[in-house]
Formats: sequence, C-alpha cells, structure tokens
Amino acid sequence: SKGDYLAAIGKFNEVKRYYENSGNVDEAEFFRAKSLIALDRHDEALAILNHFRSEGEKERRAEAIYLYATIEYELEHFEQSAEGFSQFLEEEKGREERDRALYMLGDSHRKLGNYQESYRAFQRRLDDALLPREERLKTSLDLTEVLVEEGRFEDAYRELEEIRKDVTASEDSLKIDFRKGGGLIAEGRMDEAVVLYEESLKDAPSSEVAADVAFALGDLYLNHYGQKDS
Repeated sequence: SKGDYLAAIGKFNEVKRYYENSGNVDEAEFFRAKSLIALDRHDEALAILNHFRSEGEKERRAEAIYLYATIEYELEHFEQSAEGFSQFLEEEKGREERDRALYMLGDSHRKLGNYQESYRAFQRRLDDALLPREERLKTSLDLTEVLVEEGRFEDAYRELEEIRKDVTASEDSLKIDFRKGGGLIAEGRMDEAVVLYEESLKDAPSSEVAADVAFALGDLYLNHYGQKDS
C-alpha cells in the first residue's frame, strides 16, 4: 500500500519459504505478482500469473487472466492480449474491469488489423449505459478510427457527425476535427484537411489535442506541400 514493492516482495517470499503450510502462500504469490507488475518486472509476474490462470480459484483466476492480458497489451503482444481479454470477458468479473478489457480488446484487434472484431468490441463497450462520458467519447472516436483504417471513410465521417451532436466542450469538438482530418489525409484529401485544421485551431484553447492538430497541420505543410516557413 505504501508503494515499497521490493520490501513487499521480500515479505511475500518469506511466506512461501517459512510458512508453506499456513494457507497464505497462494495469496502471497498473487500479491507478489502485483508487486512485480508495479516494478515492470513483467517476465517474473507473467510466470506467476500463468499458474493462477490455469489453477487458481475462480475469482483469482479471472483477475490473473486480466492482469496477464494487460501486461501482454502493454508489451504490444497484441495476439496474446486479444486472446486473454476474450477469455477474461467470458468470466464476466467487475463492470469497471470489463469496460477496460473491452477497450483493450478492441484496440488489440485494431493493431492486428482485425477490424470487424475491433469494431464489435468497441461497440460492446458503448452499449454500457453507465460508461463515463469521457470514456464514451474516447471509444466512439477509436471506433471511427477503425472505420478509417478499414477504408470506410464516409461511414467514419457520418459517425463523427453523430458524435458531434452530443458534444458541448470545445476541446471535445477539436478531438472530432482531429479524427476527421486524419481520415481526410488517409483518403488523400490534403487540402480539405488543412482547411479543417486551420479552422479548428482558430481560438482553440491550449490543450494536448490542440497540440496534436497543430503538429498534424505543420506536418502537412512540411512534408506534403514543402512549405517550410508555414
């Protein structure tokens, strides 16, 4: 709890070494895996979690599957993470973890080019009426990114305009413009992307997404038009 993970690992190792028959070994091993994750010692954590994925009691097994898949996702092993999150979702644990699993499952499939599976996972997440607004917007935008990568540009633009109807914050509107511009660029409609980005940046408040739009615009000026000063 204090974040002193090395000390925690030492104590959990003592449980396994000196109190093997106490009934606490499994719990100590599981918390040791969590401490190893916090220290980015992924290989050691995966070895422990792999045991619980196959032999742990039901609730701990579900969490082990989730943590294992999360590590694989962070390591960009997307085939393994997609398989793991699919397995976890069959266990149907807590709603919060289910939401995160659906997002990472959709993103894993998107990175693998499995666009139909990605679309379905994102849509399943959006079907949750209790999904927070920010997460709903993020997932909706990623769903349109799937459509763009699949070459379904007009479907993506229609989806973005539907999303815009429920948006009030200027920063959220800018996120939509950024995604639409990305679609226009992928489609080869560079002039339209430039006009969209320039209009979007007028009076835009300073933010991370405004920086993304400005960078994308600068990249177009430099690498597509050769306008170095711009």
